[in-house]
Amino acid sequence: MGYYFGRDLQKDLGVPVGLIHTSWGGTPAQAWTSKDGLEAVPALRHYHATLAERLEKFDAAKAKEQYAAALKKFEQSAGRIQGSSRQGERGRQAFPAGAPSSPTTDGSGQVPE
Repeated sequence: MGYYFGRDLQKDLGVPVGLIHTSWGGTPAQAWTSKDGLEAVPALRHYHATLAERLEKFDAAKAKEQYAAALKKFEQSAGRIQGSSRQGERGRQAFPAGAPSSPTTDGSGQVPE
């Protein structure tokens, strides 16, 4: 839908148009909605109740231990990977031209019409 909006806008304005895609999920709405906001809507009240319950059960010392163990494991894995790479070898591009995840599928850098 955003593509068609940008295409039509570019045609109407006669100038290049850039669109920023910001719908990537990262946090649920309840993470940045106030307690009062959640409690004001009956269908959303359970979010605050669930959060309060989780906070009661949260053990910070245990979480810190789990984090330290995961970090140690990660650092060991990263060290093995770094040690095995060859000198001068270039990494792959994040979005190789023509890849399904690249901004354009033909690698031209132009938005198809």
